[in-house]
Amino acid sequence: MSMRVGPIGLRNSQPRQSLIALLSSIIVAQKLMEASDFYGRVESSGVSFAKKVVLMREHHPALFHWAQALKEQRINYNCVLIHFDAHPDLKESFWPISPGVLGPDGYPVSRERAFEEATRQVRENDNYPDMTPEERFIKSAIELKIVGEYVHIIPGDDGCFETPNLSVPSKVLTLDQAMQQLSFLPDKQYIFDLDLDFFSNLADMPYDRQATILQDLPKMLQLLALANPPLFTIAFSQFSTSQIKQYLTISEEECCKIIAAILEQLQLGQITPDLITEPRRSIRHSPK
Repeated sequence: MSMRVGPIGLRNSQPRQSLIALLSSIIVAQKLMEASDFYGRVESSGVSFAKKVVLMREHHPALFHWAQALKEQRINYNCVLIHFDAHPDLKESFWPISPGVLGPDGYPVSRERAFEEATRQVRENDNYPDMTPEERFIKSAIELKIVGEYVHIIPGDDGCFETPNLSVPSKVLTLDQAMQQLSFLPDKQYIFDLDLDFFSNLADMPYDRQATILQDLPKMLQLLALANPPLFTIAFSQFSTSQIKQYLTISEEECCKIIAAILEQLQLGQITPDLITEPRRSIRHSPK
């Protein structure tokens, strides 16, 4: 059976221009919020398209959005996380799960308690800006049983990352390997998660980034068409740190076109986005 894949690549078709303009305005708004924040982080904001695609300025609030989807029964426990990222984001979780959240079987006592715990962790992180939270959220999701399997899809064609030692099944694949090996089973649920540095050439990467957006995006859209995930979180955190901008080969325009292609693939291009304002930011301690 053939699988229809939506608009591929970065064509500048007229119907897409309004969507790209909207996405560009979202990025500008996020950058303005960054400028008003001493630490340059605004974890509390995001933009949702029909609660299916969530755009975030930072990456770690994905934990909040995954837990919210769990609470609202849009996803079940033990989802397969398909993680497109130039980095594994697998440092230790924020901190131990609060007492009373997990039952004797290791699962949260309720979806609501899982959501409350995820929200607490994202909020509390505001008080510890040196914790590099964007690299810790996945292990927290595993501990809360939101994620039951981890698939890290890396850019390029070099297997530079080892398979992580996690408490759940895990693997590291290139996009080409993912196209060949991944089978999206009807009895499993999938969360797609993308850090837009996947499409960038970072100077500190241990491999020579050869693949281009035009090569990789169609493959990602094909996987998306096969899985049709109930939730896709996207972080454009690469634009939030001026120090690393000089190393990035993806422009804001290209960023908008990538997101537009994803939204169109999921038939969300005509849906009005909703601003997300939770979890609210806590008061930060001044650095010592």
